[in-house]
Amino acid sequence: MLKMPGLDNPEMWDSIRETLSGEGVLIQVLMTNLQEQIEKSSDSNQLFRENNGLTHLMGSFLKKELKNLGVVLVVPILREIENLNFTLEIDPTKVNFHESVKSVQALQRILGEYVFDRLNSFEDEFTPNVKFIFQFIKTEVEKKYKGCGFITVGGFLFLRFITPILVMPKRFLSNVTEPSQASRRSLMLVAKVMQAIANQSIEPFNELCMTAFNDYVVSQYVSVNVFLDHISSIEEMPTTETTVSESHVYNTVEMVLNGIVNLMPLYKMEFFKLLEQQRGMAYQFIHVVENVQRK
Repeated sequence: MLKMPGLDNPEMWDSIRETLSGEGVLIQVLMTNLQEQIEKSSDSNQLFRENNGLTHLMGSFLKKELKNLGVVLVVPILREIENLNFTLEIDPTKVNFHESVKSVQALQRILGEYVFDRLNSFEDEFTPNVKFIFQFIKTEVEKKYKGCGFITVGGFLFLRFITPILVMPKRFLSNVTEPSQASRRSLMLVAKVMQAIANQSIEPFNELCMTAFNDYVVSQYVSVNVFLDHISSIEEMPTTETTVSESHVYNTVEMVLNGIVNLMPLYKMEFFKLLEQQRGMAYQFIHVVENVQRK
């Protein structure tokens, strides 16, 4: 399942995460599959960019472990944007040059005040579990792609965690109001800059209306990498103890089975093909299905 695309069900992955945590194997499962994808990859730029089961499970893991980071980082940005008396808009077909410059300056101020000038203050929001798994990712990626460790860690943090919250804050954060249409447009622009920070390209933007941000984005790389180094610093696997009820396990299995049943035919064929390649796994799968049906 962790190799498969098409299983985009946040509730299911949250339930799988809790089940694996209760068994004390979540971190090990993540490590094993992260390492496998790194070793099998052929291009650092495409590493972990596919929406497969592993990236969904990592997203669920980060959502739980960094739940307070979303509040302390994104909510102030959302509040500031809602209080602006104009929309952050740089599209020359929608605003004139002076309005575009005003938006660029406002966005750089917001990112500076609420993100890049506060990076050190965010470090305490990262749990030992996250710092350990980020350290593992950084180390394993560096072994194969020298100089790409921070970019991969930043990809998980900025692309997989922060950007979705910026684009859909109501889905991820409680006690926030639905952003206005103008605010959603502004948040999309903030998200684009955050994505560029994650990618760390020499020339972040080729789109003409976005090139005004190039120098600003590049100037943040050094401080961002120092921050990423600090949040990927634990080398010894943390130990956690949680308990999961039997009913939760059965509910998880039911959600997984429903997810497989509802896969697109092509993905479903790929799932069973992968299942057959795992020694004894097909038999175990059938056994689990029978147990759930009896339940």
